[in-house]
Amino acid sequence: EISYPHFPFKKWLKEERNFIQNPSYRIQENGKYGYVNEVGQTLISPKYDYATDFSNGLALVASPTEPDKIMYIDKRDSVIIPPMYNEGEPFVNGQAIIDSNYLYGVVNRQNQTIIPARYKEIKLVDQHFFLLKADQGYLITDIEGNNILGEQIDALGQFVDDHAIVKKYDKYGLINIKGEFVFGFDYTELRPLGPKNTFIAQKDGVYGIITSWGDEIVPFKYKHLGPLLHDRILFSLDDKKYGYLDSLGQVVVRPTFRTFDGYRTQANFQNLFTLTKSKNKY
Repeated sequence: EISYPHFPFKKWLKEERNFIQNPSYRIQENGKYGYVNEVGQTLISPKYDYATDFSNGLALVASPTEPDKIMYIDKRDSVIIPPMYNEGEPFVNGQAIIDSNYLYGVVNRQNQTIIPARYKEIKLVDQHFFLLKADQGYLITDIEGNNILGEQIDALGQFVDDHAIVKKYDKYGLINIKGEFVFGFDYTELRPLGPKNTFIAQKDGVYGIITSWGDEIVPFKYKHLGPLLHDRILFSLDDKKYGYLDSLGQVVVRPTFRTFDGYRTQANFQNLFTLTKSKNKY
């Protein structure tokens, strides 16, 4: 712990920090919300029509004086951000998404603008990025509001193993946790395989398996590659016969089974068994 021996208000600062960090609980009485501490003592008397739990030392409450506006208060019931927004979200990492006349932006605890309120929607993604819905697609910024992709995208998937799939014009690429492209929009389909940092991808009408850094580990030659279930991947080279790969992409069951209507879903392994068809019999 850093010590400042000449700071004259150390006791006050310690008490203030403890006050902010001590738990508080939202209560409701007669349709109004307030807050108590961990032993039930009243911190803020119930008087708000709407209130959230405290987050980052602030709570979002409905303004008692301005209809259809929200404001942010601290645990002493002091107004930190005045009633100037229509809606908002709790603070995360010192920032909150706000709604100003149905356009969304991001502000910090000092009510300074991080992202201007001009977007149709904003989502915080894994506490690393903001996904901003613009007129023609989505932008991705870091938590400081900096555009990190430099272009708009159509969709952003969930981050898994520090990577997320991005989509643009029906093509798919991959970004890392820093918001950097690992590879661009090279594939017409891209989905996680199961083992860490591997993906089933499609390009030029055929499927293969690649790593999260874009290296090919199973060649692009398959007409179909199914999901990994019970360490087996259903595959077909021609949509006439099918077999199975293991999680490493090695053939473990040669393609000797004839395909049938619905085989791409029905021939996947379920509970260690799978469906086959021979001479019109299943």
